[in-house]
Amino acid sequence: MKKLSIITVLLVIAFAGIGQMATGKWKLVVGYTVSYADTKDDFLKAMYKEQPCLQKIVYVFSAAGKIDIEKNHCEHVDPDGTAAFGTKYVVKGNKITVSANEIDPETYDLEIKGNKMTWRKTYEKQRTVNPKEDIKLLEYVFERG
Repeated sequence: MKKLSIITVLLVIAFAGIGQMATGKWKLVVGYTVSYADTKDDFLKAMYKEQPCLQKIVYVFSAAGKIDIEKNHCEHVDPDGTAAFGTKYVVKGNKITVSANEIDPETYDLEIKGNKMTWRKTYEKQRTVNPKEDIKLLEYVFERG
């Protein structure tokens, strides 16, 4: 019983620290979806190829739960470029919820290891005619900037 209590305390401490670990400067390095037809769409790679300046964007996650851009490197991109995934965030356990005034909150599984932060969301199967369009998984990977 004592071992179980110690493990529980360690897990609570570990998960409580994840929110603090999310704070700081991050660069978005991977963004892709996988369909129910197991087709991968590396949408971020395509965006970076089309607009290389986007690779330079550094997202700042504040301890107050705000997501800002350190410096906008693209002249023709809205300075609030974070709206693609949100301008506010909350971490609870191993989940991160991101939101903005103009978009609904989205919750992702959160994993932070070393200098990488991964957001992963699994979707229930949709009922469309084309399974290549039904998203099964969305993943973002950030590296400390």
